[in-house]
Amino acid sequence: QTTVICPTAVWNSTFRILAGITGNAGASSVILNNPFRAIFGPNSTMYVADQSNNRIQKFVGGSATGTAVTNLTLSNPCDLYVDNNNVLYILDTSNYRVLRWSNNVVTVVAGGFGAGSTYDKMSTSYSMFIDASYNIYVSDYGNHRVALWSAGYPNMSQLVAGGYGAGSTPDKLYNPMGIYVDSFRTIYIADYYNHRIQQWNANAIIGITVAGTTAVSGSWSYLLYYPTTVIYDQHNYLYILDSGNNRIQRWVPGASYGITVVASSSMSNPRGLNFDSSGNMIVADMSSQRIISFAISC
Repeated sequence: QTTVICPTAVWNSTFRILAGITGNAGASSVILNNPFRAIFGPNSTMYVADQSNNRIQKFVGGSATGTAVTNLTLSNPCDLYVDNNNVLYILDTSNYRVLRWSNNVVTVVAGGFGAGSTYDKMSTSYSMFIDASYNIYVSDYGNHRVALWSAGYPNMSQLVAGGYGAGSTPDKLYNPMGIYVDSFRTIYIADYYNHRIQQWNANAIIGITVAGTTAVSGSWSYLLYYPTTVIYDQHNYLYILDSGNNRIQRWVPGASYGITVVASSSMSNPRGLNFDSSGNMIVADMSSQRIISFAISC
């Protein structure tokens, strides 16, 4: 999941609707219901975690008409990943598991034993990250932790960040949402209720705040307000979907404030941020019931 962005990138402040109809929730092929994440796979096919419709919608060739991925029984899916072979990984939030879908063959690759705090289980979770070895990192919102489910071991996870209850000290998280893991196994965590981004180095027992101010929300450039997604690019820049401020910020390494690269007052509870292969920003604008794109210029 490497994001490659040109060094001079700017994004158009006017968005384009890729899927859904603004303000209309429903279950038809052109309408979404609380979409949580959109990603692009091979051949520019877009997949949407259509949360409240309990389905994954597939949009091919720029069409705004979706078709449901078949042979799935889901409950509030909130995140997904697709590899170069069109194999899907789905965070099936209210079934407390991660599924692998390949040509209609579905297997459980993490969890599936109900909600709980033991390491064979997960609580309500809204985000995951799949690394190059297909290890699964789950941002466990309800357990205030990030857990690693190693590839091939679906029945047990290990703690890699947080896990000591909700809190704002460096060893704790408070309802973490989006996560990103780099090649050094450093985890970047959108620590939602603490209004900060935590950097958790491999094998560390505490995190380091790299964006925002702990437990302080606001709209100043150095503050965040319920961040939901964090992405890291090849320039070591962090891109943060700052949902409460309806903006996307870019933080350079060591910065004490962020630069707003996209802001739109018409977004409503945006949840998922991604980039397509060209570097356009793709946002799941959840309460507006749509997927939108902000075009890149280099």
